[in-house]
Amino acid sequence: MAAQPLSFLQHPRLWRGRGRQPQQPAWSSGHPALDQHLPGGGWPLGALSEILHPHPGLGEISLLLPALANATQQGRSIAIIAPPLTLNGPNLSARGVQLEQLLIVDSDSDNDTRWAAEQCLRARLFAFVLAWPGRCDDRHLRRLQLAAEHGESAGILYRSSEHARQPSPAQLRLCLDPMPEPRPGGISLRLIKARGLACSFAQPQRLQLGSELIPPTSRAMA
Repeated sequence: MAAQPLSFLQHPRLWRGRGRQPQQPAWSSGHPALDQHLPGGGWPLGALSEILHPHPGLGEISLLLPALANATQQGRSIAIIAPPLTLNGPNLSARGVQLEQLLIVDSDSDNDTRWAAEQCLRARLFAFVLAWPGRCDDRHLRRLQLAAEHGESAGILYRSSEHARQPSPAQLRLCLDPMPEPRPGGISLRLIKARGLACSFAQPQRLQLGSELIPPTSRAMA
């Protein structure tokens, strides 16, 4: 019998009970304290990540700015789909984001937002696809996950924190909260899911990124 090729054993979706797991391709978040807790050391590529938050404006876009700046400075494009707040171009530029590399898509419905996100994720044109998809069920999320795998993009979905206990195919799930005293104005993250890492909602890993990472001038962007 001819030997069977073993390349399938390197597939990133194959789980091994023992032995070293394959390295997850990732794009550094630009926050070393955060990268050390993320699969592959950054935002997973070819996968969905969810950033859950109680309401817009807590710094959910600012959290991504170092990675977006790095990507656009390397000539990579970014798709931003149905943002709930107006993006401040001068502030984005001041943080290093190359505005000519941005595609901003407005949407009139959740269906249109999900459709646009899926097309951008599949296109193999964007390093990051940021989307606010509104109401999503498991079927919608799995379609977006498959699109991200096909396009090898980092898909970032912004959703309400009320969905934190809802099962999701996303490889990474972070819950964003306001920074409590004595450091108001910053952001606090709870890592509630990271594929390959021991983590659950019952025992979240709490990470705090100081307010110095989110200057006051940037708060209007998110």
